[in-house]
Amino acid sequence: MCYEGQDVDLISQQWKLAGDELEDIFTVADSGSHISLVLKDTLLEIEQDCARLKEKQRPGIPCGFPSLDMSTGGWRDGDLSILAARPGVGKSSFALHFALRAAYDGHWVNIFSFEMRKEDLMRIKLATVSGVYRSKIRDGHLDGCDWDQINIAAGNLENLPLIYSDAAGMSIEQVYAIVRNNHKHGRCDFMILDYLQLVKPGRKGAIREQEVSEISRALKMMALTLNIPVLALSQLNRAADGETPKLSQLRESGAIEQDADNILFLHRPDDDVHKIRLTLAKHRRGQLGDLDIYSNNQYTRFSEDPGKFQQDNSNH
Repeated sequence: MCYEGQDVDLISQQWKLAGDELEDIFTVADSGSHISLVLKDTLLEIEQDCARLKEKQRPGIPCGFPSLDMSTGGWRDGDLSILAARPGVGKSSFALHFALRAAYDGHWVNIFSFEMRKEDLMRIKLATVSGVYRSKIRDGHLDGCDWDQINIAAGNLENLPLIYSDAAGMSIEQVYAIVRNNHKHGRCDFMILDYLQLVKPGRKGAIREQEVSEISRALKMMALTLNIPVLALSQLNRAADGETPKLSQLRESGAIEQDADNILFLHRPDDDVHKIRLTLAKHRRGQLGDLDIYSNNQYTRFSEDPGKFQQDNSNH
C-alpha cells in the first residue's frame, strides 16, 4: 500500500494527537507524594484525633452506640461501610438511627432511599422523637395529646442538617452528582444509601454480579474522592436465614466484601424480638466483635442498655 508523503505526515500527526489524548486521560492530577509530605499530613491527623479525644469526641462521626464508637472511632472520612441483613431485621431503621445521631452532632447527612418514600421515613423519625407509637402515626389514630408531642418533635427535627432523596430509578452516577454538589456547598458530611442492590447501574446489559460490583466500587470512590464516610445498606442471601451471617452471604457480589472498609451484620440471635445482634465482621482499622442492641419497635429506638428499652415500654 502506498501513501503520498503529505498523507503519511497527516496520519503521523493524527496518531500523535490521539496518543496525547490518551495520555491526558490516564494521567492523574496527583502524581504521588514524597514520604516526608505523607508523614507530615499523617502526624497532623493524629494531632487532630488527640485534640478531639481531649474534648471527649471521636475521630469520626458518632454512630450512637458507645461500644461501636469505641471500636471504630465512628464513621471515618473516606470509608465505605456496609450494613447488611436479611429483609425485616431493621436495616432502614438502624440507618435512620445513625443519620439522626450524626445530625444531632451537627453533621450534614444525605439519605438516599430506593425503597421507602421520604414521608414514610419521616413518620418513623417522628415516632422516635415524639414517643408516639409508630403504628398510631402510620394509621392516623391520634388524639390531642399525641398531636402535642408530634408538634414538639417536628420543631426539634425541622432544623436538623438532614437531606432526604426519593432515589427510586436513580443511577449511581446521578447519586454521585447530587452528593458531589451538596458536598461542594457544605451540605454533605455523611452519605447513607438504602439499599445497594436497588441502585440503577451505569452500564446496561452486564450480568447482575458485575452491576453490583460496579455500584460498590463507585461508592468506595465516592467516599475517597469526596473524603466523606459512606454507609450503604445491603441484602444478605437466603443462606443467612437462621444463622450468624458470613461475609460470603453478601448478596450478588464478592466485590462488596473487597471494597468495604467496614461490614456490619444485623441478625436476631434468639426469639427475643427486642434484641438485635450487631456484628462487626470486617474492620480495616481494628478489632471485630458482636454488640447486642435492644430495640423498642413502636418508637424505633435503639440502645445498648436493656434498661432503657424497658423504660420506653413503661411509658405506655
